[in-house]
Amino acid sequence: MKSKELKTGRTIIVKLQKGEEVLAKLIEACDKHKIKSGVVSGIGAVSSVSLIGGKSTEKIDANELEYKGPIEIAAAVGNVAQKEGKTYIHLHGSLGLTDHKTISGHIVRAVISLVGEFAIIETLGSDGKSEGALKRGYEESLKMWTLDL
Repeated sequence: MKSKELKTGRTIIVKLQKGEEVLAKLIEACDKHKIKSGVVSGIGAVSSVSLIGGKSTEKIDANELEYKGPIEIAAAVGNVAQKEGKTYIHLHGSLGLTDHKTISGHIVRAVISLVGEFAIIETLGSDGKSEGALKRGYEESLKMWTLDL
């Protein structure tokens, strides 16, 4: 286990409009407000979503599926970090289909159909500065980008 103590900074509320792509607009909001690190949560409705779910517990073996709406975002949670000097958002979602079945996974792409309401809570290094905040590094043993703590 690795852990890192962080402090919380500002909270930014983001309202997404019909046709906007969730991840792109959340990254845009982070860049606009100069948020380099944080946690994200949100709700809303999308017309389409692409999700990754793993097919294996032994290795990264992504299984990407696309769904068409209307789809309700029951809960979206994730984090903001710097990856190779750029803002990266790792977001997972629990989503409801019209028949009330639930789908979930890592959100690759989602397009708002009605509205999306998200909160970004900024995290800062233990010294209160963004330089000590979250970053992603490539973890060779897992063959994936993970939080570098």
